[in-house]
Amino acid sequence: MHDRVHVPNKCPFQPFPFLWIFLLVIIIHSFFSLYLFYSLFFFSLYLFYQLMRQKYHPQKLCRKTMAIREAY
Repeated sequence: MHDRVHVPNKCPFQPFPFLWIFLLVIIIHSFFSLYLFYSLFFFSLYLFYQLMRQKYHPQKLCRKTMAIREAY
């Protein structure tokens, strides 16, 4: 009896990402201005992540500075 209760509990966790996406869509539709603000925030976070990646890869940073010098 106890095992039968635990088997269906595992099932709802499978479509959970889809449910989460659906919930996110609802949030986007209801709070569009807030979503825009958060998208800008995450974009800035992404830019910071790119900067951090460049710090760990000096060769990439060197190539970028050379490309900027060539552009000028």
